[in-house]
Amino acid sequence: MNLLFSKGGRYTSTGMRGGQISYGLTGGYNNLIFNDINIFNKTIVFIKDDILNVNLLEILKSKNNKIILDVIDLLDTTKYNSQNNINSPNFFPDLPTEFIDGYIVNSFKMKNWWYGNIDKKPIFVIPHHWEQDFSLLKEKEFVNKPYFYYLGYVGHENQNCLYIEKLLEENHIDEHRFDTTNEGYYTNKPVDGCQLNIRNISSWEYCFKPATKLSVASAMDSLIITTNDWAVQDLLPSNYPYLLNSTGYNDVVNMINRVKENLKSKEWFLAKEMLYEVKNQTSLNNILLKYQEIDKFYV
Repeated sequence: MNLLFSKGGRYTSTGMRGGQISYGLTGGYNNLIFNDINIFNKTIVFIKDDILNVNLLEILKSKNNKIILDVIDLLDTTKYNSQNNINSPNFFPDLPTEFIDGYIVNSFKMKNWWYGNIDKKPIFVIPHHWEQDFSLLKEKEFVNKPYFYYLGYVGHENQNCLYIEKLLEENHIDEHRFDTTNEGYYTNKPVDGCQLNIRNISSWEYCFKPATKLSVASAMDSLIITTNDWAVQDLLPSNYPYLLNSTGYNDVVNMINRVKENLKSKEWFLAKEMLYEVKNQTSLNNILLKYQEIDKFYV
């Protein structure tokens, strides 16, 4: 195995795209984590803004190493402005592309955008896999069925999932699960649960975020109401019943009501079947195959 990663751990993006991949490939969370500049002829996946360490890149390139940037949700918050956040703007930091041999992005549309706007070196599409802990949670029966909940961070400008506070205040959804230690995520799997992912169409979030919310919902055997984000388009068929064509507040509420009205219906079970396929596609075992392909590509 010639593949190494710039960061590890188990949780957050560095753990998911470094530590957990190392674990899946070798059985150890730290076995493939880069920690020594005196290495030669390796392929090193830099995760997000680790790529901005130009001095390190110079040293590694001088020793015939290949450098891959895994973009995930890389963002320069000093450039970001949600008021101008349309038509897939470039909110990435200035990238040292001269040192980079390839890229990992979240979707095929993002791959095409990257070729046209950033760089034309090899680009690999790798969806966001789900964390095993989510699939192992105990089921819990709630009085409200379906049980609507948003799981995750709302984003640094509250654009990651629109209307959460208002939906909670008006009792359209039941819960927002989040805390900075990750423990708020790992509580239970609601029976007949339904998660949410609502983003402004053509926003940075819609175009460039990985389909983490979708993969986690599938792992927890929940449905999801979601906008048709670029990464979502690769995983869900266009006839998924609970795709939002509009992000107006009333349209979101209407979709929530539709899910309620179709509890245990033919439509409900069709959606469950589609999400079961997403669960298979975004399992760690399937995602590991994509990293093995990268490893072979640069040998």
